Amino acid sequence: MNTPYGFKYQFNLVASAIIRTKLLFGALFLQGYFLFVGCSSPLNEIEVEDFNLIRAFVSVVKEISSDGAVKDLIQLQITDKNWRGFELQNAVVTMNGSPMEYKNKPFLNAYFSDAEILPSTKYEFIVVIPNGQKAILTITTPAIDINSIEYNKTISLGEDYSIAWDQIDIPFILRFLLTDNLSEDSTSRYDVRHTSTTNEGKVIIHGDKTENLINISQCYFDLTFSGNYSLSDKFRSSIAIVEFIYKAEDVKVDN
Repeated sequence: MNTPYGFKYQFNLVASAIIRTKLLFGALFLQGYFLFVGCSSPLNEIEVEDFNLIRAFVSVVKEISSDGAVKDLIQLQITDKNWRGFELQNAVVTMNGSPMEYKNKPFLNAYFSDAEILPSTKYEFIVVIPNGQKAILTITTPAIDINSIEYNKTISLGEDYSIAWDQIDIPFILRFLLTDNLSEDSTSRYDVRHTSTTNEGKVIIHGDKTENLINISQCYFDLTFSGNYSLSDKFRSSIAIVEFIYKAEDVKVDN
């Protein structure tokens, strides 16, 4: 199935990404709710010696904005079967051999690492419970140099607009938005998403899709590249989010 821009949609990738994201945010919502109402996990008071009692949610996300801001997030959430987060008692949780720090943040309990997130890098999370059993979650970040992303800082409606980067065959999602404002009830907007696992390191937004837009004053896009992972099947369930995200807010609109 060809899209108007020549991409082949990979429905399995889209479905799995959507499912992982929904599960992760569902878990975050439930954990925040339990924290708000004061409900804690009963596993918080005991030594867990069965991985089937717990779920693992690992996130390795690097976000770079066009203004130069960089945010790195490395976290591992451990929850019970009802998604209530807690700290494992007398267990060892490491990332690449270094202990992770457990923090109680607003609406989120998790293990964190302040390590820098680099491209084409493996991050190995090891959880060792009191009886000596261990489970491993391995994350590999995408082989993309975010600084290689190139695009014009001005878009002319009715003309082709391209975004390029230095690597090919990396799964990506592009969200591209043209609008007269940033509210959902905008009267004139062009809002499109592309998802692909096969690409030539370039996306083109064709001018015939934008030439009839009026009163456009803002352009925004974010480009997300996905990494790989291997998750232990010892946990009751496990989910991983591995992403490099570039957010562009510096494109001016030439009407």
